[in-house]
Amino acid sequence: MMKDNDQKILSSENSVEKKTSFQEFLKVPLPVFLIHRDKHSRYVLHSFNEEAREIFALPLERLVNKEIRLFWPRESWDEFRKCIVSAIRKNQTTNLDSVRIEKEGREKSFSIRVWKIDESLACCLFLETIDKSLFMQSVLNERLKYEELFKHTPVMMTNIDLNGRIIDANLNWISKTGFEREELIGKNVKDYFIVEPNSNLALRPFSDFLINNELKNFPVQIKKKDGGILSCVITARPLFDINGKFIRCYLVAHDVSELKSIQEEYENAEKLLRSLLENSASAILIYSSTKGITECNKKAEEFLKSEKANLIGKKIYDLNLLKDLESNIGDLKSIFENPVSTYPENFSLSLTSENQKKYFEVNITKIHIKEEPLAIISFVDKSIEKIKDAKIQETEKRFQTLFEESNDALRLIDTSGKILMMNKVAREYFKDFVDQKNFIQIKYKGFDYKKFFDEFVKSSKQTETLEYKLKADSTFRIIKENLIKIDFGSGEKLIYSISRDITREKLAEEELRKSEQNLRNLNETKNRLIYILSHDLRAPTSSVIGIVNAILEETNLKKEEIQNYLNLIKSASSYQLDLINNLLDWSLLETGRFNYTLEPKNLEYAVYNSINSVKGLLDQKKIKLDVKVHPAIVLIDLNLFSRILINLVSNAIKFSYPESKIWIRSNYIDDSRIEISVKDNGVGIDKEIYDKLFTFKEKVSRHGTSGERGTGLGLSLCRDMTKILGGNLKIESPLKVINKKPAGTIVSFDVKIVDPKILISN
Repeated sequence: MMKDNDQKILSSENSVEKKTSFQEFLKVPLPVFLIHRDKHSRYVLHSFNEEAREIFALPLERLVNKEIRLFWPRESWDEFRKCIVSAIRKNQTTNLDSVRIEKEGREKSFSIRVWKIDESLACCLFLETIDKSLFMQSVLNERLKYEELFKHTPVMMTNIDLNGRIIDANLNWISKTGFEREELIGKNVKDYFIVEPNSNLALRPFSDFLINNELKNFPVQIKKKDGGILSCVITARPLFDINGKFIRCYLVAHDVSELKSIQEEYENAEKLLRSLLENSASAILIYSSTKGITECNKKAEEFLKSEKANLIGKKIYDLNLLKDLESNIGDLKSIFENPVSTYPENFSLSLTSENQKKYFEVNITKIHIKEEPLAIISFVDKSIEKIKDAKIQETEKRFQTLFEESNDALRLIDTSGKILMMNKVAREYFKDFVDQKNFIQIKYKGFDYKKFFDEFVKSSKQTETLEYKLKADSTFRIIKENLIKIDFGSGEKLIYSISRDITREKLAEEELRKSEQNLRNLNETKNRLIYILSHDLRAPTSSVIGIVNAILEETNLKKEEIQNYLNLIKSASSYQLDLINNLLDWSLLETGRFNYTLEPKNLEYAVYNSINSVKGLLDQKKIKLDVKVHPAIVLIDLNLFSRILINLVSNAIKFSYPESKIWIRSNYIDDSRIEISVKDNGVGIDKEIYDKLFTFKEKVSRHGTSGERGTGLGLSLCRDMTKILGGNLKIESPLKVINKKPAGTIVSFDVKIVDPKILISN
């Protein structure tokens, strides 16, 4: 091996010497170092090739210009240094064998050649070799493994020569025979055999048996040190070299002494089987497909209603028992006419005996006795269990029916929240809320069903009730759910859920609440109406009567005084008329008897037509009215529209200062609606009045800027009339602040625009 390595190195060296530059040495396909002797006479790494990088654990690029001894294996450094010195100083080519270098836990051996390149540079070539000591260690390890295997193998084993002399014996042989190893070594193995005098083993040389490899499962008796005998079967395994020369033989002996104890165990097992047969609570037969019944116990005699002597040899399908079987005799016959190997493991039979139905389970166990296939057939009475099972099944079926057909949504859930069962109502309720893993996922306005469920499971509560809403694409339900913990005692717990759709009840409760509120509102309205009739309507009449009486009593009244009295009468009468008209309108609106017809009208015309009625009021307070509206075609009832606008303008006049201004404007909301607004710079609206504008509980009227009286019904009527037109009424008024003049009020309402195309079509 070393000669081959030297040849490789020499070949590589020759190829290297042909290079013109020392850098070319690095291209050699073997690991190469270039070592430099610096000015301090230190030997440092000059350069290296890629193959050299694979040898060392440290990165060589960091070791360039560093001393070689820093990373070279310590145990071989001195020898390696001598090689470098001889190469550079003496121009000698030197070799160093068996240099061990470790990387990543693995150790490799190298043969190294060093030679001079110039005055301060040497080349170092590495060639991997087989380490003899490592090889010998490997061989030694294999030998130790073999010796351990031989020593501890679980069978008796000896190592003998051609004449039968014992070279070695394993621990099992020593343990079984009782002889020490020293007592066996060098003795002839035949001396420990007990053989018949005229047998082949006694008459022929033992070497013949070994060379011809005739000892295979050969029965012998082996002597024990204590005088006992081992019944064994021996097998010889001779070893030959490549030339066919006998080397040694392994003799393996299997102790069969235990077979006798096994035989005894078999006999005991047979006795035990017979005892089990006789004491079994079931009817048992031992059956052969060819011989019929070969054995039976007392219970079998009772079951088959026949003595053992009459049963032996009979086939099962020939017994009188078959006459009472409620099964297909042909099927039973086909079972027991076939070989035992095809018998089923079990099947059921039912029969009626003495007007009583009985159920049996037939179990078949296949066995071999003296190589004959037999079957142990047992008839186990399952009548009581069958009746119990039938009752349980009936109960379960009844439960399933009640569970499935319940009007409530029922679910059985484990403690993780996974649904185990649910009936058809539950499937209908929760079909949109059960995920692929069978968990319910309900989240609605901050409510999280899974979180609530987990908290209930962790709590000490046994029951819990909750209400939540289920909103799917086409359905909306309000659910009331009861959760009940069920503890089975073994630590297993389940949750029983009963859910009910209470949407109708909740809606009915809401309707009832609204009805109660409406009744309260009606009662308040009635009280307000009585108050108006008894107070507001009576006061103007009393005022008129008082004025008339004053005129009648005063005969010498001046014209100015009479004019003043007449103005008072007119004001009281106007107020009373407005109140009566508003009450009539309110009555018609409340009872649904207000007659109206929605027709297309020009908005500009409708506005100007309405304000003609309030010109007198405007003139009295010298208020200017600025009107700018779009000539849109709107869908309105002209009378209803006029009542709304007149009311709003009258209110604006009432609460505006003399010589001020009122504006009427229109504004498009979108393509289908337009808004009409009435704006004034009047007194504005107090907060107390603003909050009660549309209530009918109490009077919210107040006097105008010139002492005008109000009915307190105008804005409420306007709002209701606007709804009839399909619109909404809104009020914008800065709240009054002390010592500051308010910015007035804007009251607006919207109506529907009629598409001109529709008008042309009509």
